[in-house]
Amino acid sequence: MQIHNPQKLKEKALLLLSDEAQGSTAVHALGYLRMPDTILPLLAYLEKTAWSDGDALVALLRIGTPEANGALRRAIDQAGAWVPEDYSQPFTSPTPRSALEQLRVYGFQHSAPKAVVPLLIQLLEHPSFYVSYIG
Repeated sequence: MQIHNPQKLKEKALLLLSDEAQGSTAVHALGYLRMPDTILPLLAYLEKTAWSDGDALVALLRIGTPEANGALRRAIDQAGAWVPEDYSQPFTSPTPRSALEQLRVYGFQHSAPKAVVPLLIQLLEHPSFYVSYIG
C-alpha cells in the first residue's frame, strides 16, 4: 500500500507505534514528517521501550519545536537515569545508553548548530556523567 499524503502517513505510523515489530519503522516516519502533534505519542513510545529507542530521540530532535526540545530533554533525563555507572560494558541490544549514543551520532552531528547548541549547553551541566558526555 502506497501512502502519498503526509497526514495518512502520520496516522499509519501512529498505529504502528503500538506494534513491537513495527514501532521503530513508525518512529522513522514520524521523525521525517516533523509534526509537532506526534510529540506525546513519541514520548509514550519511548517510555514503553524503557527509553531505549534512539530513533525516537532523533525524531524529537528533528521536530525541533520548543515542546519537542522539552520532551527530548525529559527523555534524555530518563535515559540518563538508566545508564549504569559502568558504562564501559558493550551493549548487545537496545538500551538507554545505546539510544543516547544514537542521538549523539545520528542526531546532534547531523543537525544545524542553531538547533542543538542550546540543548548541548544544558546537557554539559547534566548530573549524569554519561549524559554530559553526549553533549
